[in-house]
Amino acid sequence: MKNFNDTIQWYDEHAKDYSTASFQTASVELIDTFLNYLPSHPTILDAGCGSGRDCDLMAKKGASMIGLDLSKGLLREAKRKYPHIDFVGANFLDIPFEKETFDGVWAHAALVHLETVEDVKKSLEEFYRVLKKKGILHIYVREIPPIDEKDLIYDKERFFRYFTKEEMEGYIKDSGFTIKDSFLRQRKGGRQGLRWVCIFAQK
Repeated sequence: MKNFNDTIQWYDEHAKDYSTASFQTASVELIDTFLNYLPSHPTILDAGCGSGRDCDLMAKKGASMIGLDLSKGLLREAKRKYPHIDFVGANFLDIPFEKETFDGVWAHAALVHLETVEDVKKSLEEFYRVLKKKGILHIYVREIPPIDEKDLIYDKERFFRYFTKEEMEGYIKDSGFTIKDSFLRQRKGGRQGLRWVCIFAQK
């Protein structure tokens, strides 16, 4: 079983290929929904920004972006491709920004690599802290698959944590947020049997 550190190492070693592949799976419609909740020209933290794909898409729509990730390899790709955006190497458990800094926190496929529920809850607390009052949080995590489909989506190279929709909603509410919208989604072209829990919540 791979762990969190192994996963970060995998991203470091495969940063360039992953950056190219992930560009094809941008969730443009979810980005638009997220931005519609926010004021004009919002300040947004992309928590788990990877190689900067979503940062660039939102910056082009008028947002002031800061990308945060632990993978040095992915951050190197992000800074190379998008030099106009600020990227920071840091952990969700201790985000290096003052409270009430951001209008929005975009955590798209970001919490899926955390090994413990305690780390998930701590990350949500940090998101709450750095969000301004009435700020918007976007969470996107893998749904727990049916037993007979687990082998179809098993990833031997990286650690993934799966959630039920109700479970993630509970963690978000316990952190002080109000759920604005919550639904299940199967990404176009995604793996068979794999669905995602998509949530928008307000501080």
